[in-house]
Amino acid sequence: MATFTYESIAYKFKNPTANGNLHLLDDGAILKIGDGSDLQITHSGSAGTIDNNTGNLEIQVNGSSVVNIKDADGDTMAGFTSNGAVELYHNNTKRLETVAAGAKASGTFEVTGASTLTGAVTAAAGLTVDNLTLVNGGNEIDVASGDLTLDVAGDIILDAGNGNIYLRDGGTQFGSLFNNSNNLVIQSGSTTAATFSGANVTFAGTLASGAITSSGDVTAFSDMNLKSDIRTIDNALNKVCDLRGVFFTKDGEAGTGVIAQEIENILPEVVKDGEYKSVAYGNIVGVLIEAIKELREEVKSLKESS
Repeated sequence: MATFTYESIAYKFKNPTANGNLHLLDDGAILKIGDGSDLQITHSGSAGTIDNNTGNLEIQVNGSSVVNIKDADGDTMAGFTSNGAVELYHNNTKRLETVAAGAKASGTFEVTGASTLTGAVTAAAGLTVDNLTLVNGGNEIDVASGDLTLDVAGDIILDAGNGNIYLRDGGTQFGSLFNNSNNLVIQSGSTTAATFSGANVTFAGTLASGAITSSGDVTAFSDMNLKSDIRTIDNALNKVCDLRGVFFTKDGEAGTGVIAQEIENILPEVVKDGEYKSVAYGNIVGVLIEAIKELREEVKSLKESS
């Protein structure tokens, strides 16, 4: 028969060991650990609780071991790798993880409040803020509805490495800005409209509808190499006699000139269509030159016959 002493019984209760399961069968029963019961583990019947009242609660593994949190089906909800990544899962699919340079998200990343980002943000599939979307890693900005406003306290700088800036409407080009040896070229559609050279500008087309003030010469290309089907204007004097010069008031200011609809019946080449018709006054010079020459011949003939 075994003999039990007080010392042996007291030792067993002070340092208990169990080779099987240790069951606390009552809901709400608490396993208390530490002086003052600082760490308590319990189950209420609907939830399990680990309550650490003093200091930190640490789960420690060695080497490159992993701490995984899984649900009842064995699906991973979170994973923690020693000296490595922390991973968060949604329905067993990894959505967020830490990497050596920071953090990486897969799928949609939604921010509902203010966020401060001190490093670079990479979004290979695009970044969407309300109606604004950065497409293809930031190579394109799309706005689903409304206007896009750039409001800055300083300057707005467009720096195109290839030197070309295109203006489009629904994918159709209606204009562009080009760099020509550090001088600006403006295109309307795909046709050059104006070429700058320092403080000088050359217009390829007609300037019309409105006053033009210049501190220097206003010129247009008249090189023979740019023209074809060149013919001398005949009956120029009759054409000039058919023209009508008028006084008028426009935008509250008095002026002189011609009426586009009247000129169009005589010299349709100098009238341009648009929302309002315009007249290229400079192109009338050729008619005036030939009219003066015809008038000179008439005067010369009259002098010779008198």
